[in-house]
Amino acid sequence: MQWAGTAGSELSIQPLGHGGDIPVEESGRIVWRFRGSMPQGSGYDWAPIVSFVDRRDGLYYQYRNHTRRYPAGTDAVRAATDLDQWTRTGPSAE
Repeated sequence: MQWAGTAGSELSIQPLGHGGDIPVEESGRIVWRFRGSMPQGSGYDWAPIVSFVDRRDGLYYQYRNHTRRYPAGTDAVRAATDLDQWTRTGPSAE
């Protein structure tokens, strides 16, 4: 998990600043809680970008309420750039 922030057409990735808590089970689901330190005074609109892997080793990134699968080895900067573009312009013809 990292912070991804936008200011105009600029995109920045920052470390979360803290670690996660021990996972707990709630209503039959495993929940991970993270505490972060949001960057201040930079003029960026920050949101967390989260990566996770499913049971079949599919890599996913979630950013600004959008989740998408990516090829293995995709980094947070590439995923954030792609998801930010998608939220600004809509999906491209792939």
